[in-house]
Amino acid sequence: MKLKNLFLLSVIVTLSLAFAACDDGEKKTTNPCGNGVLDPGEECDGTNLNSETCSSVVPTRPGGTLACTPTCTFDTAQCTAPECGNGVREGSEECDGTDLDDTECGDIAGFDGGELACTAGCTFDTASCTIDCVVEENFQTCNPMGGANECCPNNDMPSTCFSSGDFRACLQTCSAHGDCGWSMECLSQIGNLCYIAFCGTGMQSTDLQAPCTLAGGRPGTCYPVWRAMDDGGICLENGTLEHGAECPLADAMGTVDVDPATQCNNGFCFGQTGATDGNCFGKCNPLTVYETGTDPCPANSACVNFASIDLEETLDDGSANPNFLFREPDLGVCYIWETGNEIYTCDLVTGNVITGPGTGERPCPDGTTCNYFGLGSLLGFCYDVIATPKAIGEQCTIAQDMPQECGEGLQCFIDNPLNTDGSTLACLRICEAPANGSITDATANAACSDLTDGDGNPYICMTTSRFFTADGSLPTVGTGLNAETETKPSPLGFCVAPAAAGGK
Repeated sequence: MKLKNLFLLSVIVTLSLAFAACDDGEKKTTNPCGNGVLDPGEECDGTNLNSETCSSVVPTRPGGTLACTPTCTFDTAQCTAPECGNGVREGSEECDGTDLDDTECGDIAGFDGGELACTAGCTFDTASCTIDCVVEENFQTCNPMGGANECCPNNDMPSTCFSSGDFRACLQTCSAHGDCGWSMECLSQIGNLCYIAFCGTGMQSTDLQAPCTLAGGRPGTCYPVWRAMDDGGICLENGTLEHGAECPLADAMGTVDVDPATQCNNGFCFGQTGATDGNCFGKCNPLTVYETGTDPCPANSACVNFASIDLEETLDDGSANPNFLFREPDLGVCYIWETGNEIYTCDLVTGNVITGPGTGERPCPDGTTCNYFGLGSLLGFCYDVIATPKAIGEQCTIAQDMPQECGEGLQCFIDNPLNTDGSTLACLRICEAPANGSITDATANAACSDLTDGDGNPYICMTTSRFFTADGSLPTVGTGLNAETETKPSPLGFCVAPAAAGGK
C-alpha cells in the first residue's frame, strides 16, 4: 500500500514539474505591449513609431504629432489637417512660407534659375525665376516650331515667335499699348503683339524727318531706316530733353514706364564708348542744309549727314544682307563739337563751307579740304590735308586719323572701276551724279568734260553706287520678278574715263 502511494506521489510530482516547465517556456517567448519593441501585430510600442508620422498614417491630417496607445496602436488624436501659412509644408502644399521643401527654380520645368518663392496660397511663386528659353531678345530671329519656351518674356509678359513670309522674330504679347513700352504699339492686326510704328512716304505715312504720332497721341519723329529707295522709317517717341542736355545711353525702346524727361526730344543720345550717359544731339534735315547752304543747328554743332552705302555683305546672324551696296537714307544729326575740335561742314562739289568760320562763300580753313563724311551724300566736312596735296590721277592711300592726300576738289578713292580691277586708289575729281545714277547724263558729265582719256574721250560722272559692283552697274538684289535695282543711288560721284573697248 505504501509502495503504491509512493508511486502515485512520484507521478504527480513529475507531472507538476513538467507543467511548470511548460509555463516557464511560454513566458519567455511572449513580449507584452509596452516594452518599446515592435512585436508581431503591434503598430507601435511606446515611443517606437516605426518611423511613421501623421503624414504617412493620416494623409488628410499630415500636421501635428503621432503617438502610440497603451495597446500598441497608433494614436492620431493630435494629428492636424494642413494649415497654409504656418510655415510648414504639409500634405498637398507645394510650399509654406520659407519652407520650399528644398526645391529651387531649376527643379521646375521651364525654368533654369532665379529665386523661387511661395505664394499666400502655399503654391510655388516663379515670378523671379528665369525662363529656360532659347531667344532672349525681342525682334531676334526664332524658330516658329521651337515651342512655348522659344522666346523669352519681355516686360513680364510672354513673347511668341511671329512668322510672316520670310520674317520670323520673337515679339511680346500685349493687351494694351502701355504693355509694349517706349516707341512701341500693341497691334491687333498681328494677334495683339508689340511692334514698331512705320512712317515715311513709302509707308503711305508721314514724310521722313517729319513729326509723327504713336498710338495714344504720343508725339514722335519719323526716323529713316532701311534703304534710301524705300522712303520708309520708324516713328520714334519724343522725350522732353533738348539738344545738348545730358541723357542715359541705354536704349529705352520697348521699355515700359519710361519717363519722357529722361529721353531726347527729336534727337539722339550719343556718348563715349563704355559710358552710361551722353548728350542729346538734335536732328536736322541734311538735304535742306545742302540745298540752301544754311545750317539751322544750334551753336557749336553742325548738321552732319550719316547717309552712306551699305558695304556689309552679311547680317549679324551670318545671312546675306539684302541691302548690300544700296544707299542708306539721309539722316541728319546736329553733331556737337568740342572746342579745338570743331566740325565745319562743306559742299563737296564747290568746296565751300556751310557751317564754320566766316560768312559768304569761302573754302575750308587753311590746311584742310572738303572731305566726304559718308558715301551717300555731297555734304562733307573740312578735314586735314597734307602740306603738298597730290594731283588728279595720282595714286594715294587712306589711313585712319591721317590727313587727306588729295588736293581741293579731289578725293582719294577707288581708281576707275570701269577699266581697272579696283585694287588701287587714286585722286579723283568729285562731281554731282544724276539722281537716277545714269552715266550718260550730259549735264552731270559736263563737270568732267575737260578730262579725257588717251583716245580723247571725255570723262563721265559716275555715282559711287556703281563703284562696288562687278560691271559698274547699279546694285541689284533678287532675280526675275523679284529683282530690285537701286533707284536712289548716291549723289556723290567721281569723274572717271569711260569703259574702254573690250572692258577691263
